[in-house]
Amino acid sequence: MFSNRFSPSVSWRGPFQRSNRRGNVGFERFQVRTLTSFGMISAYLPISSPIGVWVHGIEIDWAPGAESEGGFRWRHRPRKVALSSPFSSSPRAHRGRKRAGMVAIPPALRPAWRRRLLLRLLLPLFLAVSLATGVARADEAAHPTRSPVRDENVFFDAYEWPVGPALEGLPRASANEDEGLLVATSSSSSCDGRDAALLRVSPWPGCGAQVTLALGWNVGSADDDDDDDDDDDAFLIASLGAAGRHASATIAHVPQDSGMSALALAMPSNDPLATTAVLDTAVRLLDALPRTEIVSVWALSNTYGRPRPELLADFRELRLGGRGHAAGALRAALAAASAAALGGGASTTLTGLGTDGDRVEDEAWSRSTLEVLRESSRVLDHAEGPVARDLIVVAPRVFDVYDGGSRDGGGEHWEKSRGLFGGGRWFPSLLTVDRMARNGSVDDASALASRMARRRRRIYRAGLCGADAASRSVASVGGETGSVVAAPVVGALRAASPAPWSCPERRAGDAVALFVDVASDVASADVAAPTNRSSSWCPVRVPLPSGAPTAHLSRATCVASAAATDEYPYPAGDAVTLRMDDAERADFDDKRSFLRGTWEEMVSAKRKMSLAVELGSGEHVDGSRATAKFRGVSSFRDCVRKSLAVNLKGKTWRRLSPGAASDKFLLVSMCYDDRYLKTARVLKMAKAVGAFPHATPRYVRLLVENRREGKVENHGLYLLMADPTSGVTDAKARPAAVVRRRNDAYRSTSEEKGKPDVKFPKVDGPGEDIADALTLAEYDNVARVALTCEPEERCFDQLDRVLDVNQYLRWLALMTFVDSGDHVDEAWFYASDTAAPESLSAVRSNLNANSNDVEVPHTVHASWRFETHAWDPDDSFQSCHHGGENALPDPHGTLKCAEGDVDNVLLRSRDVYARYMDWLEWTLRFGMDRRTATRLAKEATDDLFAVLADDDTAFGLAELRAANSSATTSAENARDDIRASGEWYSWLLEERRRVLLRRVGAWREKSGILTPRIGFFANFTERFPRTAMSSGAGPLELSFDASERAYDAGLFQELALSGVRLTNRGRAPARVFDPETGASRFVVRVGFDPTVVYRGRSYVARAEEFAVACWNGRDVAEGGIYNDPIDAAPRCDVRTSEDAQYVVRPSIGNATVSIGFESVPGRKSGTLDTGVLCGGCELELGTVSLHHTHWLGFEDGIVGENADGTRAFAFEYERSDDSYPARGGGNGREPGLPPRAPRRRRRRVRVRGDP
Repeated sequence: MFSNRFSPSVSWRGPFQRSNRRGNVGFERFQVRTLTSFGMISAYLPISSPIGVWVHGIEIDWAPGAESEGGFRWRHRPRKVALSSPFSSSPRAHRGRKRAGMVAIPPALRPAWRRRLLLRLLLPLFLAVSLATGVARADEAAHPTRSPVRDENVFFDAYEWPVGPALEGLPRASANEDEGLLVATSSSSSCDGRDAALLRVSPWPGCGAQVTLALGWNVGSADDDDDDDDDDDAFLIASLGAAGRHASATIAHVPQDSGMSALALAMPSNDPLATTAVLDTAVRLLDALPRTEIVSVWALSNTYGRPRPELLADFRELRLGGRGHAAGALRAALAAASAAALGGGASTTLTGLGTDGDRVEDEAWSRSTLEVLRESSRVLDHAEGPVARDLIVVAPRVFDVYDGGSRDGGGEHWEKSRGLFGGGRWFPSLLTVDRMARNGSVDDASALASRMARRRRRIYRAGLCGADAASRSVASVGGETGSVVAAPVVGALRAASPAPWSCPERRAGDAVALFVDVASDVASADVAAPTNRSSSWCPVRVPLPSGAPTAHLSRATCVASAAATDEYPYPAGDAVTLRMDDAERADFDDKRSFLRGTWEEMVSAKRKMSLAVELGSGEHVDGSRATAKFRGVSSFRDCVRKSLAVNLKGKTWRRLSPGAASDKFLLVSMCYDDRYLKTARVLKMAKAVGAFPHATPRYVRLLVENRREGKVENHGLYLLMADPTSGVTDAKARPAAVVRRRNDAYRSTSEEKGKPDVKFPKVDGPGEDIADALTLAEYDNVARVALTCEPEERCFDQLDRVLDVNQYLRWLALMTFVDSGDHVDEAWFYASDTAAPESLSAVRSNLNANSNDVEVPHTVHASWRFETHAWDPDDSFQSCHHGGENALPDPHGTLKCAEGDVDNVLLRSRDVYARYMDWLEWTLRFGMDRRTATRLAKEATDDLFAVLADDDTAFGLAELRAANSSATTSAENARDDIRASGEWYSWLLEERRRVLLRRVGAWREKSGILTPRIGFFANFTERFPRTAMSSGAGPLELSFDASERAYDAGLFQELALSGVRLTNRGRAPARVFDPETGASRFVVRVGFDPTVVYRGRSYVARAEEFAVACWNGRDVAEGGIYNDPIDAAPRCDVRTSEDAQYVVRPSIGNATVSIGFESVPGRKSGTLDTGVLCGGCELELGTVSLHHTHWLGFEDGIVGENADGTRAFAFEYERSDDSYPARGGGNGREPGLPPRAPRRRRRRVRVRGDP
């Protein structure tokens, strides 16, 4: 399938644009460009939207020219593809045959008057833009000018090798070798089998470069990897030379545990059995890949004229729902394919379409594979994205892949994607499946995953810096040692020629030769006598990247070791400086002065401003021109320190923080965030539970230049984070929508006030309202399904088709955990344009790949499936806003301030509510356990203190100065104040954890749903058989369910006696409460082991260290405000009814607790009359529990055991002056004797969880 070099260069610049042999478009083709201009809005609308379908139905003629060799097996195939337009039903010629296209008119545009109205609005605009574009292109064709960049993803500079002895023996440069999207061998043929391939080349501060390369991947061989792991920890020795000029290099071993994978599935249209085998293998492969792998799944097109592949699942980590969603899409397609295979008929033929039919289908797969590569290469296309990227084609047979575009190898211009200079190159793998042996797919998928893991362990990163006239540096790194050895290199490396390594004068075509060698140890490298080993060096050609992403740091000192270890000088953790002249500063101050003004004044104050931005601090940092505007609603209205949105000019990404690179970012003032801790901490927690897809925000100092006064003002701490909309769209192959939810309760009364914000797609012009309406229609479909789904088991499945319900429930559980008082408008929803899996087989069943006379039906696109991420959690640890008037009532106390329309599904469906409780317990016990929460809190605090290092920054914290003026007198005082606040929040969080876990336990007890449904194993409760004890010769019987529960200590922490019921088995009434004092004449005695564990050590606690608690059973108090059902004894309510109110009166002695009750008279009934229980009547007393005051764990369990193994429970009832000890309780004692000392039981809580 794949040749020895993999370097295709995709030449498409847009959905419909193609370049001719010279890269320019002539005016004589203007009639084609008129149709092309309709594709302009396709960049803003998803294909599945009505407008998107209409636009993509408009296609044009194009005639590719000759193609260059290299990459896949490139073929010279002049061809002409003609697809139909919705404005004409006449077929066009395609390879001598006729083909008619079909356009599916969406329901929203089926009335003819709507289509006519849409054309009246949009057609004049499109024609005007087309005319201007045609004239400009005609002028460009007549007077071509060299342009280094046409958009943010396309470059036009042809690389040339510098001539010099240092580059001898290496193959000549070509477009494919330098900028191809697939991994290609970049080393000489004399490297003795140790192939070195470039994965990514990124600029480094100080005019340096950071090179990531792979060693021993055997690129292009039949087996894409060998089974020899000896090189994993070998010493890699490198030397750098560029045209003979001396330079320095340092190299480090950086094995990768995970990366990105694009799964492209080639499913034959005439063979359902082979299609089933392909889908089954893909499911197996998902199970074999790492949990942190970012994966997308594609279905290759079977039609040559329509190469666009269908996206089944967009890029997402497999953990926490990613694998389940992708596997679900594959299983849906697998079910459809299996049904087609069982249906019989012509589609189940074993011979297929023959050689010609397979050839045509193979060509269609080839073109579609390049489309997958092209679209995938734009995802996380920067230096902060994963460097290990794999394109995995799963097919029933081997097929060649060739470039379907046009390229003139000798032309001055040619197009390419970022590839090597962006996110990096992709390694191709072909996984062929046997249509008749599906069980073999397990071994094949596992073997491929193992080969990927072995390859990724052989990834190295080299830091390349400027010329060194004295000597050349040699560096070695081995496994974990990291030793460095320096020695001069002689021979061919000493040749002198002008160095191309000059940052201000760098030109396209500059390159260096990186010489690498592998040795088992440093001594064997013989660095002391390099002359003898000059022939063993393996040269690798490294083209130098554009320095634009690090242009602001060009005056910094390049440190090769820092580049090798990726110690990048991020602005995060340092400072961001705003530079302005007098006019710009006046405009800045005028807009910043807005406080509680009118709506019109606020809109005016949020307009864009021009300024310069310095990312970092120091004299070596240069400013970059940018536009900025103030952002926020309530914070902008009320706060002096306002948040900013910054957009750097030039559309060049900058590395902002670990994991974030963009030309757009936010500076959040945190003016509502008490002590500036909650936002950073909670967003870190959200990322840990899969509810925040962006890089976690980092602290910076915001400095603002004041030229008039000749100083730079310190505005204190800000959070730096990448723009969330750009972050979502950059991380998806086909983003369809990004919407921020607002207050749904307000939307029912005021459409504009509660209207969601459509962040993407953004269409400027007449079509803006239409695009927003179409996006909101898909978004509102989520709430519609939540409010109308079938209330039983199917509700979850129906809602999960349009919303990742499990992810949303995890986010809701986290908001409950952090006690958020306002999060209804702090949720963002985003979706990708994916195809309905069940439609794929239907399309292929109706398609004869050997005939071009049939019409190609459009694939049915699924409804958008939204994902959720948290945002702006500064209302954590607060009461519900507006007094909770819009919050949903929750009788179990496990929902905090849930106000969204979609939240109503929790009240309508017991199944969805049960899943929410499962995710809440998973969050409290596993996803955000005490250790994880403590670690994230420490990370946030350390980041803050690293920036809060000087007194000026402390004084700039206006909110802290207003709350505690003494805290801002120095940085040390500010840190002490913030540290104390952080410890307080940590204590609140742990208290909240125990309260919620107790409520979850009570819900499980009441509902009978004892086993979680989401896959984690829980052994946190030990339940005993129901205990029933009689009162000797008396008629009374006391029964209850006993259980020991563990929360956050790893040991049992609470003994709960639930369902306590007193029954009069006799016919005569029995007095159970004293008529004068109201005290009960019956007592429950429990023998327990007072040995508890504190900080890893056990001790015997005193009686006063224990407490008895009760659950009062009240759900909602007056006014709809929830009352906590967990109260502390003595005198806590057990049960309140119309009859009476019963409270607990405990007495705790040495290893024994006596639980009595007291009756507070209420409205009398026949059940109780002056403390008398009638014959045959029952008295419900609720739930009572025993625990340590500070919730320490009991070392060996709680309930003691008697000598005969029975549990130490006792029931005593006073009848006149006689007492009747328990009978039937199994305590093995003589009547009237107290419980015996409990026998120690060694019982630990086993905890294991993984959803």
